[in-house]
Amino acid sequence: MERAGRALILVVCLATSVIAAAPQGPSLLSGPYQVGRLGVLNLTVTNVNEVKEVKGVYVSGARCDFKPQDPLLEGTFEGSVLVGKLTTCLEGAGCGTTGVVPFLGVVSDTSITTYVTIPGNCAAPGLDDQPLTITVDYAWLKKVGEDAIKAAKWDVAITHLRRAVQLPMGANDPQMLNLLGVAYNGSKAFDDGRQTFEAALELAKKKGAPPDVKAQLYFNLACSESALAGGDPARQSQAISYLKQALQLSPSALVREGLATDGDLDPLRGLPEFQKLIGRKRPRGAPGYFE
Repeated sequence: MERAGRALILVVCLATSVIAAAPQGPSLLSGPYQVGRLGVLNLTVTNVNEVKEVKGVYVSGARCDFKPQDPLLEGTFEGSVLVGKLTTCLEGAGCGTTGVVPFLGVVSDTSITTYVTIPGNCAAPGLDDQPLTITVDYAWLKKVGEDAIKAAKWDVAITHLRRAVQLPMGANDPQMLNLLGVAYNGSKAFDDGRQTFEAALELAKKKGAPPDVKAQLYFNLACSESALAGGDPARQSQAISYLKQALQLSPSALVREGLATDGDLDPLRGLPEFQKLIGRKRPRGAPGYFE
């Protein structure tokens, strides 16, 4: 008796948002995705007549004989549902070398669970793993986040870096968390920045990160605390303490420049402890004096 088809569950793993998704549903990013063992697809999400269209072209991989820019995925994304079709290579008698399989995906903040039907007795190399994970490319997220920070596009940076820190590599990278904290501070979300720098610092200590990495985290944590302090002496003192630890770990020109110019530290500049910290009241050449 002939089988009508074989259902596979295709799970597309996106990064978990730090903040809950908006009511209109989770977002789907444009960019490169690793599609399990099938290879890398570059997805593009565009708005056409109030409907989000998703298209994916082949980038690289070893499972199928596709060429770069071959169109392999297309669909529409509305709310939490992705409907479309995927071109894949096939194996089996009478199956041909490639085939187009339809899918229906349910999108959450962390994944898209897509139901794919492989025809007849065919096999689809790269789609046989259950579940098949498709992850946002980590290096791409980092680059987009860094570029957005340089351009002061804080919302763009936060969107991409939040996803990056939920991927395994990002979750274990204190410098990636540092980038996210910088983006939060840049957007004036200083409490989110403070929490992110605290998590990054804890991770840096556990991983034995170099002193200059920990110094940068202490400095950025001080910036968050300073901006949040207002006239609270306890929080001002805490910010000063973080700056002292940054300087003890790495009294570099970069940290000294930040002490002199970073606007987030302005609430501290009139304090005697801050004046002592930057050495303004110390004679040239004395310990703690910064050129």
